[in-house]
Amino acid sequence: MDLVCDKAIDHVSNKKSLLTRNSPIRLIVIEQGFIQFRKRANAWQGEALAKKTNCIVQAVLEVVR
Repeated sequence: MDLVCDKAIDHVSNKKSLLTRNSPIRLIVIEQGFIQFRKRANAWQGEALAKKTNCIVQAVLEVVR
């Protein structure tokens, strides 16, 4: 799971300029990233999906700070 979190942080870091430019774009980027992430997950992967989603949220918070 740490590898997933590291990848999430790297991915979000590459989008830092979009995330910090202004709020509407930041929200769109976060939403689109979450939608794409959900499309790749199967319904039975609930716990793993929750952990991965938490990693993504934490990555966004780290980069935006």
